[in-house]
Amino acid sequence: MTTEFDRVWKRSPTRDELRNLVEQWVREEIFYREGLALGLDRKDSVLHQRVARRMGYIGEELIEPTPSLTPLKAWLTKKAEGYRLDPCFSFRQLHINSTSRGAADEAQVKALQQAPAMSETPAGEASLLLAAREDATLSDVRRTFGEEFAESLKSVAIGEWAGPVASGYGLHFVRVDSRQASRLPEYDEGRKIVVRGYLAERRSGLKERVYATLQERYAIVYEVNQLLAPVVSGEERVQ
Repeated sequence: MTTEFDRVWKRSPTRDELRNLVEQWVREEIFYREGLALGLDRKDSVLHQRVARRMGYIGEELIEPTPSLTPLKAWLTKKAEGYRLDPCFSFRQLHINSTSRGAADEAQVKALQQAPAMSETPAGEASLLLAAREDATLSDVRRTFGEEFAESLKSVAIGEWAGPVASGYGLHFVRVDSRQASRLPEYDEGRKIVVRGYLAERRSGLKERVYATLQERYAIVYEVNQLLAPVVSGEERVQ
């Protein structure tokens, strides 16, 4: 009781505050017990769900909050494909006015090739898009520019302007300065994500084991005919 007060207010309660805390707890406990006696817990679906959810957390304290290195690395090896890193690209793009590919495109690309430095590159159409991106993942590029633009970055020659390439914004000339293939992460790179995934799987497995143990205490009878009966519409019920 006082622990929660200390955590919220960063100090211990005064005598009057402590008396109020105790009175609130007694009041709540009386109403809670009387509510159970009246069966209110069986008539409240929200309360029903909350109690069931709290029961689902039982046993989680048995899971070590910071697992040791050996099981984490073993788990990452088993689940490695799920943590594969996206390809990454550092690239430049020029958004151009034209909405269709034409004969002038080849000449524009040649002009860009002769001025490879960014400071010498002519500006494209004004837009809110960044002219240069560093280490952008394939997923990020897809979200910003669309599938066709993102896929083009896989095949464009490094260090050369190419295009035009279509995006959701129109057409672009693009130049890929570096490209990193999809790869599996080193443990240290994704440690926080790995720990989170490992603990989530442990909790899920524990919940299922707890449920299986509790389920053995009950004899569950399914009314098969009712379960398999066709759904009756509102109109059919009225008739």
